[in-house]
Amino acid sequence: MSSWTWGLWVRQQEPCGTSTGLTASLFCPDFHVFLSFTFPDEQHFATCGQDGSVRVWALQSHELLVQFQVLEPGDCECVCWSSPRGVYEPSGRVCVAGGYSDGTVRIFSLESAEMELKLQPQPVSVCALQYSHYGHVLLSGGRDGLITVSSPVTGVTVRTIRDHKGAPITTVQCTSKQVCEFGLEGNELWLAVSADRRVSIWAADWTKEKCELLDWLTFPAPSPPEDALALPPSLAAFSPSERGTVVYTGYAVEKEIIFYCLYKKQVLKHSLSAFITMTVYLIFLSTQFYRFIIWGVL
Repeated sequence: MSSWTWGLWVRQQEPCGTSTGLTASLFCPDFHVFLSFTFPDEQHFATCGQDGSVRVWALQSHELLVQFQVLEPGDCECVCWSSPRGVYEPSGRVCVAGGYSDGTVRIFSLESAEMELKLQPQPVSVCALQYSHYGHVLLSGGRDGLITVSSPVTGVTVRTIRDHKGAPITTVQCTSKQVCEFGLEGNELWLAVSADRRVSIWAADWTKEKCELLDWLTFPAPSPPEDALALPPSLAAFSPSERGTVVYTGYAVEKEIIFYCLYKKQVLKHSLSAFITMTVYLIFLSTQFYRFIIWGVL
């Protein structure tokens, strides 16, 4: 039976309590397939694989709805959906973007079933991809640790962030923010995680081309084994119910999940092994080193 190597599931939720979709990322080495679940109605999911294809499926029936195939060879290593709050989709148009091993990102329209835009934000493999909370920009993380901020309309690079340079980006996630929350301007937060267990959290207002570093976290770990590829990845996400809390897990002395408060600038708690909470809607699947699941009851 095939085993999932790792994954991160986060239920996106607005402050009023309305669920706006489910985000997940999984990788199955036996089938060389990557999966991403992100959709407002939680009825669809997308997969991508080493053949360069991006497929959109119906969640309940497992029916293939549309397939996008590129002619150029290369792995599609990550996929993400356009934001349901996207300013460029006022009529409800939905797009899915794929990040490829040649450093390109392709944006596909579900309405026309065609590729709308191809951009080259990275010189190396794109291993993490995410639209900003309001859809103004597309953030892509490279295997070299660079994060490129691009326009999803023109493909123009808006900014390059080099703070994680030298370690592959494993996660990029965005969420909403009140204007003066945390003492910084901006209407959204986003975070990036690299394989060396570093997490950066940013406040941004992409309409004003503003992006400021809010916090920087580094998590210690023992010396890695010779087979570094067997290590679990570093993963983090914003808690959708405990505002201002970042949830992190990765290679460490203990098999644990860490809850960090951005308001207090300190770790709130550590969770060892299995842990169930009514307030954190997060499911985490991991490698053989980390076997625990967290889920929330809605």
